[in-house]
This record gives sequence, structure tokens and C-alpha cells, in this order.
Amino acid sequence: MANEEKTDALQADDSGKGGGNFVAIFGKIFLSLATIGAQIFLSLYLMNNYYSSIDGMMASFSASETAYHEIENLIINPSGSDGERYLLLSMALELNSSGDIMLIERDGIKIRDQINTILSYRTVEQLNDLGSRDALKREIGVAINLILDKKAVQNLFFTKYVMQ
Repeated sequence: MANEEKTDALQADDSGKGGGNFVAIFGKIFLSLATIGAQIFLSLYLMNNYYSSIDGMMASFSASETAYHEIENLIINPSGSDGERYLLLSMALELNSSGDIMLIERDGIKIRDQINTILSYRTVEQLNDLGSRDALKREIGVAINLILDKKAVQNLFFTKYVMQ
């Protein structure tokens, strides 16, 4: 008997939701369309009134000042190779500006030492793994930026990577 009363109560609740579902769906659609319309209006307003200043700001971030510096012929003895294996490495650094080249040259000895330290802790297998080279590039780039005390290195390219 108690189960029948619960079932009847649930059926009574469900029967009243038919009109509410239509209003809820219509409300969601209206709200979505209003939000999209507001975004379109705001985008058009901002582009018409502020396009030149936005364009100028974006142009200041362009890669026109990008400079490159090459670090050549680093010879690394991998961990556990007992001097029987070595890595011959050259790399190019993509820098934010040509002024950063002077910083790289000023701290060149520290940078070469740090690169040597990072790579010397890797085994031959780790250095041969193609999948880990991107992580290795990021680690070297972060280390150079820490030495320079600024984010000067945007990207790093291995121009020579020979394992013997």
C-alpha cells in the first residue's frame, strides 16, 4: 500500500513537468542566443573602436626582433659510458632580441658548463631516445634562462647531434 502511494506521488510529479520542460528548453535556447549575440556585438564594437591599438600591440610581439646564436661542438661523455662513447652536439638558440646575444656571449662559459652538466647525467640510451629530445631542449632552455636571469631563449634547435 505504501509503495502504491509513492508511485502515485511520483506519477503526479512527472505529469506536471511537461509544460516546465518546454519553458526550460526555450529559456536555455534564448539565453544561449542572447549570449552569442552579446559576444558578436562586443567583438564588433571593440574591433571598430580599438583595432589600430590592438594591431599595434600585436605587432610589438612579432618575431621581427628574433635573433639566433649558435653554440657549436660540445663534446659530452654520457653517464655510464666510461669514456667509450660521446655525444657531439651543436645547437642554435632562438632569442627574443639581438641584445640577448651579448648576454649569451657574456655568460658563455657558464652556459656551456650547464649544458655539459645536464647532458652528462644522461645515459647513452636516454640521449639516443628521440622522444626525449624535446624535453631535453626545454630543460636546456630553462637552464640558460636561469643563468641569464631573464627569459631570453624562445626556442632551441639541435643543429648537430652525433652519438659515437
